[in-house]
Amino acid sequence: MAVGAASCRDNAPHQWGACVLIFTMMAVGAVPAIAQDNTPQSIPESSAADIAPLAKPGPVIPEDQFDRGSPRGTTEGFTAAVDVGDYDKAAEYLDLRNLRGVATEYTGAQLARRLFVIVNRGEWADVGDFIDDPAGRSNDGLPEYRDSIGYVKHEGENVQLFLQKVPRGDGVSIWKISNATVSLIPDLYETYGYSEPVEDFRRALPHVSFLGFELFKWVLLIGVGLLAYISVFLLALLIRSMLGDPQSPSHRRIFKFFAVPGALWVMVLVMNIAADSLGRGATAETINAVTPIPILVTVF
Repeated sequence: MAVGAASCRDNAPHQWGACVLIFTMMAVGAVPAIAQDNTPQSIPESSAADIAPLAKPGPVIPEDQFDRGSPRGTTEGFTAAVDVGDYDKAAEYLDLRNLRGVATEYTGAQLARRLFVIVNRGEWADVGDFIDDPAGRSNDGLPEYRDSIGYVKHEGENVQLFLQKVPRGDGVSIWKISNATVSLIPDLYETYGYSEPVEDFRRALPHVSFLGFELFKWVLLIGVGLLAYISVFLLALLIRSMLGDPQSPSHRRIFKFFAVPGALWVMVLVMNIAADSLGRGATAETINAVTPIPILVTVF
């Protein structure tokens, strides 16, 4: 541009018009270049996609009224239903087709309740986590339509229980507790079910649940707890009478210790053992894991 200016100064006046035209064209041509140099560079869409690839979408779980599209959905749905005593709904998670043996004599709700008892009272081994994938586990050595629930001990052997992918009837496959496992429920219940007197007591009460415990369990737990408290209280009376003067300060303190904190501690301990024996639901297990009552009673 400096050379062009010098040339215009050296030329005759009649050439000034051409020089002005040259300067104007050079200035107009420089504006886009300056603007382009000062504008931030944007990354093309294709380059941005190469730098930050989109996350891989998760598995598509079939929609289902009872959330049985994956093994986790089925197990969580069954657990939630039996936890509130809704055994008719719990039966929706059992494959009741082509049952064998004594299982054919029971309704779906009866089988669901018995399976709930087995799950809560059974001696389990190798219970795996359930995945939220309609394909199930792929590394367990089982067919792709079957997942393991775990092993329950029965007559000295480990019996494996299964979930199975089954047709829903509209072209969609869902997961249910397999009919082979459902057929085993009566036999397993012979091992882990309640005694006949307890079963008779359960049948005599309404079928309702609260905090993961059926009504008959609440009644039994309260009865066992009161019996334990009364037993310790009577023992405290016996000890005070054997020590001599029951009105002496030391004997009264001993009696008070056995009759209040000691009896309460034994009551809580016995009720906790009874709850383990009867079997807790999911809500009751959660409460038992976080409750500070045994520690508070012990400190008291």
